[in-house]
Amino acid sequence: MANKGARISLHDMLAGYQDWFQSWYGSLGFSFTVPMPDWKGNLRGSDDLISPQRLFYLPSTREMSIRNFLRSIGRGGLWLTEATEIGVVSGTFATVSFEVTDKGYWFFGEAVMSCPRRGITWYKLNRDTKLPSIEEYMILWHAVHTYFTARGVGSIAASLDQDQFCLTRTKAGTGVLAVGAHGGEVAVSGPYTKLDVPRDDVGGRAIERV
Repeated sequence: MANKGARISLHDMLAGYQDWFQSWYGSLGFSFTVPMPDWKGNLRGSDDLISPQRLFYLPSTREMSIRNFLRSIGRGGLWLTEATEIGVVSGTFATVSFEVTDKGYWFFGEAVMSCPRRGITWYKLNRDTKLPSIEEYMILWHAVHTYFTARGVGSIAASLDQDQFCLTRTKAGTGVLAVGAHGGEVAVSGPYTKLDVPRDDVGGRAIERV
């Protein structure tokens, strides 16, 4: 990821993202190669968590499934790995429409601390915004958490979507999955079925695939 306040070339900045994600995934026990982002636009070299222009890399499902990723970071007990979690409707796992990715890709994701666009219905968010999948959100949240924790800014890392929920595009039964943070860890709720009802504590992040 970018160095704070540094004026560096686009190539060097993209190479920094590549190196960081290669190292991060390697530290989790994965051996796939992270490619250079193919991006010709502008990037903002800032660590202030305000810019939506942060790049994230999601590998192919063959290289790393979301379940294997969660197990690699010590979250094997999360119900998305077929375990159970209090508050989740029994049998929800079987209804989740996980996305199968044939080829890894980079995407821009918003890394602001509080979930944006709160108080807007899922239907409107889904119409006007490219919402993240559950896989993309997990990479975004844990990458930001890891990056800022390593830089000694744990308070920022632990604050991302704290006590809020962000809606995803991932279907679960008659609803969708909503994701947030409680106690410094990701929490997944689903199915969220009130797709036409706005809530002040529920919003949605935007992603853009590169």
